[in-house]
Amino acid sequence: MKRVLIVDDDPAALEAMSAALKREFQVHQAADSQAADSLLKQEPVDLVILDVVLGGQSGLDFLSGLRKSSDVPVLLVTGFGTKEIVAAAMRLRANDYLDKPFTATQLLERAQELTATGPRPTHIAERIRAFIERQYMHDWTVENLAKALDLSVRTMRQVFRRTYGRQPTEFLEEVRIEKARELLATTDLPIGQVASRVGFRDRHYFTRVFHQRVGKSPRVYRTDQRRDPTLQGGSSQV
Repeated sequence: MKRVLIVDDDPAALEAMSAALKREFQVHQAADSQAADSLLKQEPVDLVILDVVLGGQSGLDFLSGLRKSSDVPVLLVTGFGTKEIVAAAMRLRANDYLDKPFTATQLLERAQELTATGPRPTHIAERIRAFIERQYMHDWTVENLAKALDLSVRTMRQVFRRTYGRQPTEFLEEVRIEKARELLATTDLPIGQVASRVGFRDRHYFTRVFHQRVGKSPRVYRTDQRRDPTLQGGSSQV
């Protein structure tokens, strides 16, 4: 079994995450960075699941130190998932990011992905795409998106366009609209909440973009889905 180290100062969170993973992984626990360091010196692991806040300490500081000696995959988890934290985590080469609260299934799936055998995608364009698909809900500008990926704006745009035929911000919009379609079809959330959940801070702008891409307003789209669920479908393709 592959080995996972969970670093979190909340005993309940430690136990919950361990329970979600223990059937498929050998799980080790650490409540602070000192205990984590000690465990890593004793035995290498295949994945570190790291909380951003560790009893007043910074999980990002621990990650910074870890990266001086190890490329072990790191999954950051936190209840404070601001775009600034995400950007800092990516600059420190965190492999993925999961906002609390999350389900046991979500945690297990991420752990499986990050410990999968075989080569992981390394092309810059694939890294940009994967980051957008995971972090679409934040209020990104092209500048802070590039910063989070540790790329220049020019490089990010050129590489992504050369590979996928459009700009990263266009793909970001596609992902957001597709997620909005799912929420409109499957939930009763108000339109404003749907907009906010997928990364639009202005409901009116969201409505305009949605209409441009889908051909109808969010309200009409939802009504049509309730009348005929077979109309639902489509996904962002790259």
